[in-house]
Amino acid sequence: CKTIRDDPQLQIQIGDRVKVTEGQFKNCNGIIKQIHDGYVHFITEDSKPFEVKAKAFHVRKCFKMGESVRIIQGNRAGEEGIVTKIVRNEDGLDSHAIVTMIMDDSTHDLTVLVNNLRIK
Repeated sequence: CKTIRDDPQLQIQIGDRVKVTEGQFKNCNGIIKQIHDGYVHFITEDSKPFEVKAKAFHVRKCFKMGESVRIIQGNRAGEEGIVTKIVRNEDGLDSHAIVTMIMDDSTHDLTVLVNNLRIK
């Protein structure tokens, strides 16, 4: 049985924001519109948007500060919060997000792998 950790294609879905990590469109990012036969098709967030087709294992999820997210895997699955900080790895890719959780009358911050988050 494949898990999100084992298979990059399980990490992404239509509506996710991704960044290309390799190839002609490296560092290009946008919102996924279609996933088919191991490729993702997304529309860039440039001033003049265009469609990009990239291998699914050449893209990584990415998030913006202030974005509402839901935790999709782990002990806190189903909980929601706001991205307040992005932690990048040595390659400049989002690896973790600091998510502020609002619980009743209090707030607390969690560090969550980006693969375990989804835009709300």
